[in-house]
Amino acid sequence: MTKPNPATLEGKAVIDLHSHLRHLEARTGEWPGADVVDILDVWLDRFDFFPDAETCAEANSSAVFHPMADPDDDGLPFVEVAGVLAFTYLDPAMECVRVSVRLDTTDEHLLRRDGAVPLTVEVGDTVVFSDVDQPSSPASRLVARLGRLAREVHDAAARYRQRRRA
Repeated sequence: MTKPNPATLEGKAVIDLHSHLRHLEARTGEWPGADVVDILDVWLDRFDFFPDAETCAEANSSAVFHPMADPDDDGLPFVEVAGVLAFTYLDPAMECVRVSVRLDTTDEHLLRRDGAVPLTVEVGDTVVFSDVDQPSSPASRLVARLGRLAREVHDAAARYRQRRRA
């Protein structure tokens, strides 16, 4: 049996979740599904999850190039990965190669709690922009598993809320 380490953020979070669920059980004598979903939804909002290496590889290998249909097409060519649109094109007005990124269609599971998309931009080997906090240590297997669980619970909570509203 795995025992969470209260000295780590992950361990504290697991202990906190356990405490919430114990209080629910003490109050109701069971774990009613709707209450558990609400507890997990609030608890999971504390975390910023990003897809693991396997999920990233799947998204990257599913990238789609959207070319202009023809020279008279008003659209611009772009690559789409997980809803992120990266446009690269020749701009005759500015007389340059232009690169722009649209993040408003980014897949929801990539968003941080504040709604922003973690982003790093490189030109050659130089990072010209980054708002990504580098973790001080690699994520534990527990955090990776919680990330997968978070996506599943988040989706289940959304489906449950939709059914309750209907």
